Amino acid sequence: MNELIELKKHRAIGNDAITSKNSLAIFGNSENQDLVFLKVFKQNLKSHFYRDEVKLQVESSVCDDLMGRVLELRKSNALLVFTLTQTQKNIISDSGKVIQATHIRLHIMEDKLRISVFNLEHFERDYRLKRKNSLKIRYLDLNVRVIKDFSFTIRFDSFLKLPTGSYNARVGDNSICTFEPHNEDGVTYLIRDQDFIEPVTQFDSPAASRDICFVFHPKSSLANQDTTQFQMAEE
Repeated sequence: MNELIELKKHRAIGNDAITSKNSLAIFGNSENQDLVFLKVFKQNLKSHFYRDEVKLQVESSVCDDLMGRVLELRKSNALLVFTLTQTQKNIISDSGKVIQATHIRLHIMEDKLRISVFNLEHFERDYRLKRKNSLKIRYLDLNVRVIKDFSFTIRFDSFLKLPTGSYNARVGDNSICTFEPHNEDGVTYLIRDQDFIEPVTQFDSPAASRDICFVFHPKSSLANQDTTQFQMAEE
């Protein structure tokens, strides 16, 4: 059965899955619960619920309703559409691993798409800044056609679940970003916005030869303010 082959192939994403109509959806585990794998087949499938690749007794109407909700997540107004190449994906993944990133944020900076990787745990109130390595943020700027300003944050672990290859990416106004691989038809990875930004501001000090940064606790009121114009890369 095609769906069982896909379940085995993508078991690293999650243990729970449903089939309904002509689609299969696999839901991310706790470490990447913002991620859903979706594949649309040419033929219809029976409505079933799977856990650890084992079919469970669940009413077909429940599976149909849940699949309908998943499919609805692809329907939204696009805030940005862009191509993410394998080379760019590797840059983001490698940089994130170096600083043990927890999250990735996509946002517009001076008419470019900025993809920042950062470790949120390094912004705790008691974290002591070190001169040589004070900022735990790295970013990649891409030239894109900007449709509308936005900010979108995903878990780094979920990003790492995307297989090798290039993707058509789409940021929707429903807090869902989709990634469609170039080398696999009918497949979509849906990732939900985590709805926060890296709590860092930065400015140039005329009295110093280097930049100075303020690091706020992510739960403080200051951390909730828009700081998109102040991000910088780690040197």
